[in-house]
Formats: sequence, C-alpha cells, structure tokens
Amino acid sequence: NTVVRPVLREHTDRFIPYIWTVFFYILTVNILGLLPLEPVTRGLVHKVYPEAHHGIGGAATGNIWVTASLAGCTLIMMVFNGFRYNGMNYVKHFFQGPPMIAPMIAVLEVIGVVAKCFALTVRLFANMVAGHVVLATIVGLILAFRGFAMQAGGGLMVALGCAALSCLELFVAFLQAYIFVFLTTLFIGASVAPDH
Repeated sequence: NTVVRPVLREHTDRFIPYIWTVFFYILTVNILGLLPLEPVTRGLVHKVYPEAHHGIGGAATGNIWVTASLAGCTLIMMVFNGFRYNGMNYVKHFFQGPPMIAPMIAVLEVIGVVAKCFALTVRLFANMVAGHVVLATIVGLILAFRGFAMQAGGGLMVALGCAALSCLELFVAFLQAYIFVFLTTLFIGASVAPDH
C-alpha cells in the first residue's frame, strides 16, 4: 500500500506477485549469504564438481550475473507491459519534441531504459560485494596479526567488529531488497502509465 499502490494504482494487483517474488528472492539470498555455509558445503560441492573454485562466500546477489538476470526480468516486464497496456503509444512516448530531433530523443530514451536496468544491476551487486569484502578484510586481520592480535586482545576487537558489521549487513540485506523492489516498481509504473 505504501510502495506499489501509489505508483501502479489500478495495475497493482497484476504486478504484485512479480514484485513480491523479487523482494523475497533477494532478501532470502542476501540473508543466506550471511551464513557461513561455504565450509559446510565445500565437501558436497567437490564431490559433484571437483574442479569448482570457492571465493570468500557471500550472497548470490554478489554475483553480477544474478543481479543482471533480475534486472533483465524487470526490463522484460517494462517493455512487454508497456506495449501491452499502451500499444503504439508506448513507442510514441519515446519520440518527444519537434519532428527534427524526435529520433535523437528516442535513441536517448531507449538508452535511458537500458541504463535503468544497468543501474539496478550494479547497485545491488556493488552494495552486496562491498559488505562481504569489508567483512573478509576484517577477518583477515586476525590472520595478518596472529600473534600480536591474540596477545593484545586484538582478536576480541576483531570479533566484536565482525559482529557489528554482520548486524549492519543484515540491515543492508533488507534495505537492498527494498530498494530493488522500489526502483522496479517505479520503472514498471513509468512503462505502464507513462502519462503519470
């Protein structure tokens, strides 16, 4: 009622299943990315794929191809439903201004539609990777200052820092799911009801 209905209005019920699906998918994989599942699954993965390589772990949205696929689904929803609800008026809204420069404006509008999806891709990917890299760096400090850290209580400091960052990452998991869905709603709303 506060995010989707003001933007999509009478189209809310038609698009809410897609929007909820995207929200809960992103939220679920972000929260699963916080769990240290890699040591548990390493043996299982190597039995099936012996050549598999492991990174530092993290959420599936820390993979650019996952976020690009989600943004691609949103692009399909934008274009398909823009044609579905507006027909050729969807194409006409790209050709604005005087007839002489309308084709150039149309090219810029198409670039803008693609740029919206690129922004969705990079925003989610970069925010999720950044949190995991910072957390991995702080955990790496324990290994870098092994002797000194344990003697001077540095291990406790690093553990408390990791706990605080994990709480921040939990907040970011919810926030990034919300932002992705909010922007998706705005972009679909602009395609379905370009007059608003």
